[in-house]
Amino acid sequence: FQAEDGIRDRSPSRGLGDVYKRQARSRSHARFGVGAVYSFLEEPTYRVGIDSNGTRQIQITSNAAGLMPVLTLSHYWKGVDEREFCSLGNATRLNGPCPWVNHVFPSIVVGLPLNKTPFSHFFVGGQWQPLSGLSVIGGAHIGKIKRLSGGLSAGDSPPDNPNFSIDNATEEYFGVNGFIGAAFTDDLLIKLFAKLLIK
Repeated sequence: FQAEDGIRDRSPSRGLGDVYKRQARSRSHARFGVGAVYSFLEEPTYRVGIDSNGTRQIQITSNAAGLMPVLTLSHYWKGVDEREFCSLGNATRLNGPCPWVNHVFPSIVVGLPLNKTPFSHFFVGGQWQPLSGLSVIGGAHIGKIKRLSGGLSAGDSPPDNPNFSIDNATEEYFGVNGFIGAAFTDDLLIKLFAKLLIK
C-alpha cells in the first residue's frame, strides 16, 4: 500500500523492479559470433589460353566462393538479454524455464569473411538460434568480383597488342548471391572463457 496525505491507495506498489520491467520491453541487444558459411557467389577468373584449334582466346573459370570463416554481429529486440537468463547450461531464468521458442525468431545479422580483403565482401541476413550459443545464419553475400571490360567477352580473341594484359581488361563490381552457415555466439564463448579462467 502507498499512503499520501493520509489517503491509502489499495493499488500495489510499483518499485524499481516494475519500472525496470516496463523499460526492459524495449531493450535492444547485440550479439557477436564466429563461424563458417558456404557462399554461392561466383568468383570468375580470366586468362588468355589456347583453344582446341590452337587459337588464342580469353577463357573464364568460375567457381563458387565456397566455405569461408566469418565474424558476425547480430541485433535483436527483447525485454531481457537472453545471455543473462537463457545461457547454455542454464535452463532456467528469473521468471521460469527458458522456452526454446525464444531462440527461434530470427534476428538481423551482418558478417565479414575472415579470408577476404576487409570490407570487400560482407554478409547480410537473418540469424536463428535454436540452441543458446549455437545459431544458423543465412542471407545475401555481397562481394567484389571481376568482369571483362572494354567490350570483351569470354571466348574472344585478345587484342593483337604485345602489351595486352588480362588484368588490365577486367574491372571490379559488387555481385550478390546467397549464403548459409552456422556460428557460435558470444554467450557460449563467454561461458567457455569463464570456465577456463576459473580453472
